[in-house]
Amino acid sequence: MPVSMHMPVLCGVMPICAAYADQVEVEYCDGNTHHLGLMTIVRGEQASNKSVVKNAIDIWKRQFDEEDALARKCEEEWKERKKGRKANEKAPEDPHVLIRVVPVTVSCSTLLKRRGVGYPSKDKRRGQLEFEI
Repeated sequence: MPVSMHMPVLCGVMPICAAYADQVEVEYCDGNTHHLGLMTIVRGEQASNKSVVKNAIDIWKRQFDEEDALARKCEEEWKERKKGRKANEKAPEDPHVLIRVVPVTVSCSTLLKRRGVGYPSKDKRRGQLEFEI
């Protein structure tokens, strides 16, 4: 990796580090406490080695991708059970899955359901990441 890319790679993986740091809370200058959340935008001209940052991000988020694949499978199985049930059967309970890496095109209802809106605020879930690469 070129020395000139050390800082962009560090900045690129910091949001993932923050997502791995579940249960970490920060207190802002106004006194409000929030979970750690970071965002990085890596911008550069064409052929300026931005792919080095993407490669580092892919390595760091590998665990998230594996866990998300299991959660998506669970969610798909739940949808099939719900769709295949008889009219008089009770609907299966929501799977309450956590999917952290979401596309920017995800529907609001799906995102809110996955983020646990309406669930207890003391839920110690890791942060969600959005990637558009």
